[in-house]
Amino acid sequence: MTRSRFFATKNLVRLALLASIASVLMYFEFPIPFLAPDFYRMDFSEVPVLIAGFMMGPLAAVVVELMKILIIFFIKGSYTAGVGELANFMMGCVLVLPPVLFVRRKPSKRMLVVGSTMGVLALMLAAAVLNYFLLIPLYATLFNVPIEVYVNAGHALNTHVVDLKALIVLCVLPFNFIKGSLVTLLSGALFLRIGDQLNRY
Repeated sequence: MTRSRFFATKNLVRLALLASIASVLMYFEFPIPFLAPDFYRMDFSEVPVLIAGFMMGPLAAVVVELMKILIIFFIKGSYTAGVGELANFMMGCVLVLPPVLFVRRKPSKRMLVVGSTMGVLALMLAAAVLNYFLLIPLYATLFNVPIEVYVNAGHALNTHVVDLKALIVLCVLPFNFIKGSLVTLLSGALFLRIGDQLNRY
């Protein structure tokens, strides 16, 4: 998509609408209590982001991802000193870009499956690396809380969680696998069903 087409009024309206829907979906977040501590929360706000990407390309996906974060930030503020919002943006982009790039290159169910699989794997890898080296240590520093507090929250669910590495392997990875799989499955099914109708508007 050329720059002039991307900034056409119709596409700007699409971006704003999808970002608004994504922001609303962020309010309906919930933990997966048997799997990860409740500070890891699941939502389906990446579904409109993926739809934007399938319709208009990877830049549209990134723009909608950023817009939904900014909308929520200005409405609710941040309870995490911006760390949670930064993590949400990075993880969202990592998840949605592979399926968008694959589908935009060669639209087909096969490319959708391959791209979605790559997106979920990329999300799991990014979540593991970022949580271990950046996010959890940063939370601990900003809020003056020992890392052991986060480990203990995981230990309460799974007694094998005895350190940060175990928290990542036994809680963070499965959580993001389930989240990524559900989001890409729902987005793909939705786009295959109504993608043609969406592209008319």
